[in-house]
Amino acid sequence: MVRTRGNLSRCCSNDVPESSTQGGARKRPTVSARRRDQHEANVVEDDIVENEVLTTLLGVDRAMACVELNQSRGAQVRLSWLRELYDSCCENELWEFAARAYLLHLVGCTIFANKSATYVRTHYLELFRDLSTCRTYGWGVAALVHLYEQLGDASFANTKQLAGYLPLLQAWIYEHFPTLGRKQVRDTYVETEPRALRYVTGRAISAIADVRVQLDGLTYDGMIWNPYVAHRAARQLVTHGMFSGFLRVGTVVQRHLSERVLRLFGFIQPIPRPPSSVPMMDFEAIDDRWKKHEQFVVHQVVQAPAPFSCSDGYLQWFRRGLVKHIVGGLQWMIDCRDVTEGTVGWDRTHELLQMARDGVEEEKSRGGRRVRGRRPSTSG
Repeated sequence: MVRTRGNLSRCCSNDVPESSTQGGARKRPTVSARRRDQHEANVVEDDIVENEVLTTLLGVDRAMACVELNQSRGAQVRLSWLRELYDSCCENELWEFAARAYLLHLVGCTIFANKSATYVRTHYLELFRDLSTCRTYGWGVAALVHLYEQLGDASFANTKQLAGYLPLLQAWIYEHFPTLGRKQVRDTYVETEPRALRYVTGRAISAIADVRVQLDGLTYDGMIWNPYVAHRAARQLVTHGMFSGFLRVGTVVQRHLSERVLRLFGFIQPIPRPPSSVPMMDFEAIDDRWKKHEQFVVHQVVQAPAPFSCSDGYLQWFRRGLVKHIVGGLQWMIDCRDVTEGTVGWDRTHELLQMARDGVEEEKSRGGRRVRGRRPSTSG
């Protein structure tokens, strides 16, 4: 998210001309002018903060910080600039500054990677303000929160790239869909290592058309519903993975509701509560809960006799929610003119919309009473 920088010279100019009437009374500033002035004031304030972070935590002078922020066009720095700064700090034996430059470069290339593969946000420096405690942070949680944020953007049709720690997502795909991709497994892997190290991440590229064919050909048997079984003896997957609550890194907060995917842990899936029923918490409360995360894991679970096991009414609830989403999506396409009236696409969209609505009514008449009171718009 690159912030557009305003023209700071305007702050000292007279944008609103004086009236030609006697006394030189000024015209009242327009709403847009007031918003522009406020935006430029915010830009100046943000630049001061970012400059202060670079000078304090990386030891660069203000002029050097300003040049880099201007060249990077926002609250970010180039990875190449960090490499040069690291070398300079090492030559001058400025070890704390060198350590922060190295760590910021490391996370910018891995867990906090963005689409540019060239820049890293400066606010991540705050994570390394105290070098003696940053080793105790939940960096896996930080990677997951950042990836969740990026996956939300990736769900849009016009998104061409995905940021975040992609080896984590890649390993997840391999574990759940073993027939997808061109994975290579390490022969020397042992279960005491992180699971992602099981795979060799090469540079093999699959054509989109080939991947779509693989996805269309997936069957029930082609998915692993309960992965990591052999891994659980060596790693506390269930204890940590079944935490239910909020995760955060900086100001980015994501819900982590493991009760919605219990089949992945080998348990029967009941109808879960809707995410909207979980009230938002402040940062201090979120951090406090995570420090005591063992107290907030999902406990009321039943071992599944088969991977697909779910409670009575769950499938009906899920189908209702799925159809409701389809109805909303088709209606949105019509309302936003994604299809042109009078075309075959328009007629087909209306036909599918009517079929989906008929499905909702049919589901209500057959099994709706079993899930009454629950919001079907939040499928699990």
